[in-house]
Amino acid sequence: MSNTADRPRFGREERVLHSAAFASGPMEVLDFLLPLYAGAVLAAAPGQAGALVAVCALAALLTRPLSGHLADRVNELLVAAAGAVLHAAALAGFALSIGLPAAFAMAALTGVGSGLFWVGVRSWIGARAGDDDGRGFGRLLSFEGTGQLIAYIICFTMLEDLGYPAVFALGAASALIAAAMLGFTARGGDPRPPAPSDPVSTRDLLPFLGICGVTAALEAAMGLLLLLHLQTAHHYGPYAIASALAPGFIAFILVPNIAHRVLTRIGKRTAVMAALLASALVTGVLAAAPEPWVLSVVWIFAAAALGIAVPAEQSAISERAGARIATRLSHYESAQLAGVAAGTAAIGALYQAAGIAVSGAVAAVALAITAAAVPVAWRSLTSAAALRDTSR
Repeated sequence: MSNTADRPRFGREERVLHSAAFASGPMEVLDFLLPLYAGAVLAAAPGQAGALVAVCALAALLTRPLSGHLADRVNELLVAAAGAVLHAAALAGFALSIGLPAAFAMAALTGVGSGLFWVGVRSWIGARAGDDDGRGFGRLLSFEGTGQLIAYIICFTMLEDLGYPAVFALGAASALIAAAMLGFTARGGDPRPPAPSDPVSTRDLLPFLGICGVTAALEAAMGLLLLLHLQTAHHYGPYAIASALAPGFIAFILVPNIAHRVLTRIGKRTAVMAALLASALVTGVLAAAPEPWVLSVVWIFAAAALGIAVPAEQSAISERAGARIATRLSHYESAQLAGVAAGTAAIGALYQAAGIAVSGAVAAVALAITAAAVPVAWRSLTSAAALRDTSR
């Protein structure tokens, strides 16, 4: 790894990371605002608003494999730039208040755009990371979180006075800036680093991808359970909820910058297990229905652990992807998206039927069981790579 002083102050990697910040903010804010916008501006019924969100999620899920195959064959940054342009176009459509039928098309466009963007950017980072113990992915995650935090601050500042069109228009401009930065960086003709032939097949990755999908499902369920508890039990509004969760979100932004140091000391497998156990602790505490300040404290530990585990997972996938980094990362993201959809749907129904104590306890036990299964899935992943290496 080259010395930091030898790298340009604002080189190729920095431009890619900043583009992720510019694009991730509008994407995250749209996820939050879309159902609210559908009801307030488009006069959509709750079922229609839910369908709009589902279309966006389904398009994102279906686009991932295609994005991976495309990014493995052409310049990853051009794929990401195209995704940013599509997302900007969708935000511009929402800003024009185009009506409910067209909004479904814009929702699908945002899903396609996000799929192209994230697979392109993450595969570019992964192809150049080597065995850096998650440093590249950690920095990317930190830039993503920073962009999202700034976007939320701007959104809450502008929304009440200027309305949804202004927020969406600014988001479209931010996505276009990301596309321009990626296009400019791609013009430099940065060659894809040589990669070995594919050392691990999709079948060998399946146990680990299953763990990643279950982890995403349970982490999303934990987050939704926390929101529901603050809203229903403590009658918190959006601003109060944001204040309670802000310390954890800041930890999630800061910790990935030092993730590679932690991963060097404890290893990627241990980091993933620790994140799951930390989340199990949070949901276990949540089952006891404590005061909000207690939840804020334990949420900081869960968010920090997650900020280390995500780069560990992404790094483990890219290190064993060979020449098909984008395809493998698209499989990883597909597993995560499917997990989030399943986890949030299940915990919402369980919370409505059984309340906070049962929901928290079930989620905590499931997280602990998943943590115990990590070594088995990891052994399958690493032993397959080692076996192929010794057979050459």
